[in-house]
Amino acid sequence: QYDNYELNEETSSVTLNTPINQKNFSTTLNLYYDKTTLTVTFHSNGGSDIEPQYVGRNGMVAEPTDPTRQDYDFAGWYAGEDLTQPYNFDAPVTKDLDLYAKWTPRTDTLYTVHHYQQNTAKDGYTLKDTENLTGATGATVQAAAKTYPGFHENTTHGNRKASGTITPDGSLVLSLYYDLDTTTGGSSGGGSSS
Repeated sequence: QYDNYELNEETSSVTLNTPINQKNFSTTLNLYYDKTTLTVTFHSNGGSDIEPQYVGRNGMVAEPTDPTRQDYDFAGWYAGEDLTQPYNFDAPVTKDLDLYAKWTPRTDTLYTVHHYQQNTAKDGYTLKDTENLTGATGATVQAAAKTYPGFHENTTHGNRKASGTITPDGSLVLSLYYDLDTTTGGSSGGGSSS
C-alpha cells in the first residue's frame, strides 16, 4: 500500500514466464497504482493568484472566483497553454490537471498625447495641449499631429515620441513638437519643455 495511491485492478497483471525445457519458470507481477487525490493547478497568466484544488479521482473541480488583471477582461479557464480548449468544469478529473487563464485586452485603457510649441525666443518649448485618449491594452497607437497657425510639426525633435504601445497602467505618454514658422511669431502657453 502507498499513501494517496490505490491499486488499479484493471491495468495490473500477472505474467507466467515458462522456458522451453518446462523445468523452470518465473512469474512477473505488474502492479499499477492510481493517485487517489489529484491536484488542480490554476495558472492565472498575469492575473491574481488562484489557490490550487485537491479533488478525489473522478471528482469535479469547483470553478473558482474569476481572477483579475489590470485593464484585461477574464475570458475563462482553458485546458492547455495554447488557450484553444475551454475547460469543462462538469468533467470528472482523472489525473493531475493544469488550467490556464485567458484574457482579452480592454479597449478603454488610457494614454496621453502632449503637444509642445516652440517659444518665441526659439530656445525651448511650452506645453500647448494635452489629449487624454483611450485604446486597447497592448495596441500600438500613433499620435495625430494638430494644426496650429504659425507652426509646423518638428518631426526630428529628440524628445518626439509619435507612437507607442498602450500599457495596462495607462502610463503611455506620446509627445509631438511644433516649431515656429519663419514668417510669424505664433503664440504659446502652458508648462515648459526643452
